[in-house]
Amino acid sequence: MPYPLSKLNRKLLAKTSYEDWIQNRLESIIYGKVYSFIEEVDVIRWLLLSAFILASCANFQNTANETKHGQRFIASSEKWAVSGYLADKPKEKVYVVISRGQIDSVSTSKPSGVEIVDTNAIIFPGFMDMHSHVKYNILPLWDLAQSQFLNRFEWRSKFSDYKDAVSANMRGVRGDTVCAAVRWAEIKAMAGGATAIQGIGGDSKCARGFGINNIEIPEDFNDIKFRSMTDMIMPDLLGSVFQKYIEPNMKKGMNYEKAYKQMLDDNKVTSWVEFFVKENHTVGNGLKLLIGNDFGLERSTSQSDFRKAEKEIAQYLSGPPYNASEKDIEKQMIAMETWIFGKGSDSYLKARKDEKKAYDYLSKGGVLTVPSSIRRYIGMFETSVRESALNYYKTSGPKAIVAHLSEGMRKDAYNKLEYAYAKKLDLTKKGLVVIHGVGLSTSDLRDAARNDISIVWSPFSNLLLYGETLDVKAAKAAGVNIAIGVDWTPTGSKHILDELNLARRYLDHIREKSISNKDLVEMATVNAAKALQMEKQIGKVERGYNANLTLLSCKGDPYDCAVNADQSQVELIVVNGQGLYGEPSHIEKLAKVFGDRDEPESLPRSNKCSFKKAIRFLPPTDFDRKASGYRSVPDLEKHLDAALRKSESRKQKASLDPLFNCEDDKYTKRFAEYIEKELDRNNRSRSSSRSAAKLDSKWTPFTLDDASTEEQEE
Repeated sequence: MPYPLSKLNRKLLAKTSYEDWIQNRLESIIYGKVYSFIEEVDVIRWLLLSAFILASCANFQNTANETKHGQRFIASSEKWAVSGYLADKPKEKVYVVISRGQIDSVSTSKPSGVEIVDTNAIIFPGFMDMHSHVKYNILPLWDLAQSQFLNRFEWRSKFSDYKDAVSANMRGVRGDTVCAAVRWAEIKAMAGGATAIQGIGGDSKCARGFGINNIEIPEDFNDIKFRSMTDMIMPDLLGSVFQKYIEPNMKKGMNYEKAYKQMLDDNKVTSWVEFFVKENHTVGNGLKLLIGNDFGLERSTSQSDFRKAEKEIAQYLSGPPYNASEKDIEKQMIAMETWIFGKGSDSYLKARKDEKKAYDYLSKGGVLTVPSSIRRYIGMFETSVRESALNYYKTSGPKAIVAHLSEGMRKDAYNKLEYAYAKKLDLTKKGLVVIHGVGLSTSDLRDAARNDISIVWSPFSNLLLYGETLDVKAAKAAGVNIAIGVDWTPTGSKHILDELNLARRYLDHIREKSISNKDLVEMATVNAAKALQMEKQIGKVERGYNANLTLLSCKGDPYDCAVNADQSQVELIVVNGQGLYGEPSHIEKLAKVFGDRDEPESLPRSNKCSFKKAIRFLPPTDFDRKASGYRSVPDLEKHLDAALRKSESRKQKASLDPLFNCEDDKYTKRFAEYIEKELDRNNRSRSSSRSAAKLDSKWTPFTLDDASTEEQEE
C-alpha cells in the first residue's frame, strides 16, 4: 500500500529509484487512496517539485489512469490513430484518431503528430458478446448436448450427466482461481473478435481493468449499471405460490400488488411481521415466531434458559404439526439458537423492530410457522427479483436487465408460458433484454417490440440443447431488436466470430434469406448497443463514440467476410482506446506508444496453429497487487489445469478449453459439421435419446422443489 511522506516513506524512497517512487505516489492518488489534508498537501508539493523530471521519464507513459466515463487505464500519451476501411465504405481508406478512450475523428486525411497503426483491415465497431456465463468458458463443448431437452430446467435438474460435466468440474475453481477462469475467458473472447461480454456475475474483481469490457461493470460502460439475472422467472415458486395463492385473485380482478398482499394476510405473514415489529424481542417471542410456542420464556433473554428448555422444545417438534425426525430436530435447534442469539451482532434479540428487518428474519433458516415456499417466494423472488427489477426500471438513463426467458423448445408447454408470466408480474418493460426467447409466440414478439424489449439470440447453444432456436424471421418482422451472444462454451461457440458463422450456416440450412450478413454483424454491434440503450455511445465508428473496435483482415464484401472470418483474421482489438490484441507488429508498436513495462505475449502458444498474434496487458490492477501469477497465459493455464484436476466429476472430467480453434481438433470438427450433418440427425433421434435418458415429456418445472441455480443473480 502506498503511503504519504513520512519516516516510513523516506525509508522507502532511500531503497528505490526516485522515478519509481514518484510513480508510486501518482498511482496512489489515481487509485483513490484517501489521505488527510496535510498528507495531500505533502504529496502534491512533492509532485509539483518533480513535474519537470516526470516529463522525461520513460515509465511515466505507463502510469495507470482510471478516468471517468468508463475509460479504464488510459495512459498519458493516449492519443493515437489506426487506419483501415469502414464496412460501408470498403474502398476508401480512413484514419480513426483515438483520444482518451473515445474516437476523436474519422477522416480520409492522414493525421499528423500522432502515432499511426497502419492496416488494410476492415474497421468494425467492437463486436459484443451479449450473452455468456464468463467463468464457465474454461470448459469444453459438452458431448451429451444432442438436441434432446424440452427447456433449460430439464437439463439443469433432471439430467445428472450435466451436473457431472459442468458443476462437478467447476468445483475446484474457487477463490483466486475464479479470476484465472474469468481472465482466460476474456482472452478467448478477444481472440475471437469481441471487445465486450455479458455474464461476469459476481466475479468482477478479477475483470476490472484487465481486458475486454464487461457489461455488468459500470466503469466499463460510462458508469452505467446494467444488471443480469440467470432466471427472471422461478417456476418452482410460480407453481407453489403464485399459481396457488396469487393468480386466482388476479383472475377475480385484483392487480398483482393487492393479490400479493392478500396472500401475505392469508398465510399469516402480515401478523408475523406485526408481531416482530410490535412485541419485545425475547427468547419466548422468538420461539413463538419460529415454531409457535413460547415455552414460558416470554420475558427471558438468556441463552442458558433456551438450553434448559431444549428437551421440551425437541419433544414439541417431534409431534404435530411438525413431526420432525431426530436429525431434523437437531438441525432445527441449531438454526433457532443462531436465529435468536446470532453470531456476532446479528441476532433477533438485538435486531431493529422494523418491517424490513422482519422480512429479513422471516427469510432466515429456522422459521417453521410460515411455509418455506412462501418465505422463499418473498425473499428469493418478490424482494430479490421482482421488487428489485421494478425499482431498477424506474431509474433514469440507459438501463438493461439481461435475463433468461423462454429458453427451450418452441412448443414446450412450460417454455411457451414464461413470457406471459413475466408480463403478469409486470416485468416486461423497456430495459428488459431477453436471453433466448425461443418460446415467444408471434403476439409475444409484437408485445416485446412495443415495449422496446430486445432479444439475445444464441443459435448454437439452442440447437445443441433443443434442436431449434428463435424464429429470427418472425422476431425481425415484429420489429424486435435482436442482439447475439455465444452463451458459454459447454453448449455454445468458442467465440463471437464462430457464433456469427454458425448463425449464417443455420439460416442457409433452413433457407432463410430475410436475415442478411449485415443484419448478423449489426446484432453484434448496433443492435447490442441499442439493447443497452447506448446507441449514441457505442456500436458505431464515429466521432464521440467509445473507441471499441474490431479490425478484421478481409477481402471482398466486409459483412460476408465477418460472418466467415476465423481467429487468424483478427488484426486488432481496441478496448476503451487501448489496442490490446492482434497482429504482433501492431501490438509491439502500441506497447511502445503506451510505454509498457512488460513485453507483449505471443499467441497461440501451440505450434498446431499457422498464425501468430500478440497480446499486451494493461498495468496491474488492485487484484494483481494482492495476488501474483495471473497476468500471463501460461500462468492462467497453470492455475486452471490444477483446478480442473481437482474435479469432482465421476465420468466426464474436463480439460481446459483451448483459446484457439486450431488447438482444439474435437471442437473444430463438431462445429464444422454440426449444421450440415449433426442437427437433423439429433432431431430425428430425439425420442430415443430422451427415452434412454429417462426424460419424461409430461414433466414440468412447476413441480421443481428448487429451481434456483449456482448463479441466480449474476
